[in-house]
Amino acid sequence: MIIKKILSAMAAGIIFFATSQTFAQEENQPDALGEAIEKAVKKLEHKDPPISLEMRYFSFGADANLNTSKVNLDGGELDLKNDLRLVDDRATEIIFRYKNFSADWLRMSERGDGNFSDKNLNFGGKSFSDNVSAKNNLHYVKLSVDNEIISLMGTGANWSYGLAGIYWRGRAENFSASSTQNYFVAVPTVGLEIYMAIMSKMKIYSKISGIFLGGIGHLHDFESGLKYSPSKNFSLTAGFRSVGFNLNRKGNGDFKMVGPFVGLRSDF
Repeated sequence: MIIKKILSAMAAGIIFFATSQTFAQEENQPDALGEAIEKAVKKLEHKDPPISLEMRYFSFGADANLNTSKVNLDGGELDLKNDLRLVDDRATEIIFRYKNFSADWLRMSERGDGNFSDKNLNFGGKSFSDNVSAKNNLHYVKLSVDNEIISLMGTGANWSYGLAGIYWRGRAENFSASSTQNYFVAVPTVGLEIYMAIMSKMKIYSKISGIFLGGIGHLHDFESGLKYSPSKNFSLTAGFRSVGFNLNRKGNGDFKMVGPFVGLRSDF
């Protein structure tokens, strides 16, 4: 009888132990599954290092026109591309990023000339005729702060706010006179970016920023491209960009740059 009770107790203990182990394994399964999901999400949601520097080559079709009290042609618009051949169709660009802040600087510089024997060129408040040599420096600067809307498994959206501006400095001269003139305008901007991971090291994106000011003018900066990151601290970018600036500030300034770009980015 005693032996029977001992065997019954041992059997109960074995059943209890086996049952508790089964429950423990079942409880651990959700934890293991959750860890696997978390690792997969972290792998897809690769966060860029806080500091980066990107160098770009921007090849575009460009137009630039000015019509102010000190820069005009027969009282109308001066076409910097066709009248003075001052607009180049390429530019260098540098983009610096720190966390969610970015500073974008695009510079275009060119020398040109034109013949105004049958027209009156007003440049810097001075009248020019005959052959005129000119020099142009155009700077486009955009400062922006990005804010995350949603991000899940490498796909998401951001919104941004910032400031964008155009600074132009030109010089015209001939045998009888020379003059220098500046044009500067800056406006606040808001924007939206959407991106999607198509591979573990590659994503596509589109973003647009700008502002509409009614009769005063408008600004738009659209970009769509591909980013490939062969390593954690290095990436290649390529895409299409369109920048349009048409604002009235003591006259009219109209600048357009549209075309493809390629870039190299290093993260620190």
